[in-house]
Amino acid sequence: MQHHLLRTRHAAPFPLALLVVWTAATASFSLPPERLAALLGNPPLTESQIDLVDMLLKSKDEIIQSKDEAIKRADEAIKSKDDLLQVKEMELLRAKGLLSSRGIFEWTLRLAAKECRPKDKFNATATIKALRSGKNRGRWEAILSKGIKKCFSGERVKPTLQSIYGTLSDEIHGFPWTVNAVQLSDQLSSQERCFLLELCKALNLNLA
Repeated sequence: MQHHLLRTRHAAPFPLALLVVWTAATASFSLPPERLAALLGNPPLTESQIDLVDMLLKSKDEIIQSKDEAIKRADEAIKSKDDLLQVKEMELLRAKGLLSSRGIFEWTLRLAAKECRPKDKFNATATIKALRSGKNRGRWEAILSKGIKKCFSGERVKPTLQSIYGTLSDEIHGFPWTVNAVQLSDQLSSQERCFLLELCKALNLNLA
């Protein structure tokens, strides 16, 4: 076997040598050969000791690979958990009869109300009037505003939200207790449908 380690004047005890090699092998980087050789020192290692050192050095890649696989499994577990939470959220909304056009809109308004009217009892009209703009607005306030601006070019946000709520209040759209996805009414305009699709995306909901 070829011995490529440099020899130095003073020897380190073999247990210490193993510790140095193991540390170098399991870290995310390797010690330079000359530095490792200096720590090992003389007298020459026996064949069995050299074999053990080589084995420890070769185990570095296996340990890193095992670590990467563990991280991958953890990421997959997190994704699985997120998927399960989405299913549970869908079931909760379905049980409450919210998988309809009006249900999705009102649910989003309720989330926005917690941001702009946290101490008040929910009221859709009052929530729309209280929506803030700029840096002070919350996440769901921003989602409502951005949805309107994307789907209703040039229209003012609050009046448009009031108009949509009026349209959805005229009748119950869809059959939210019997499906596992959101049903959007055929009576919605293309712009209103576009807006509700944006809300569904924000809520991670599927469409029928």
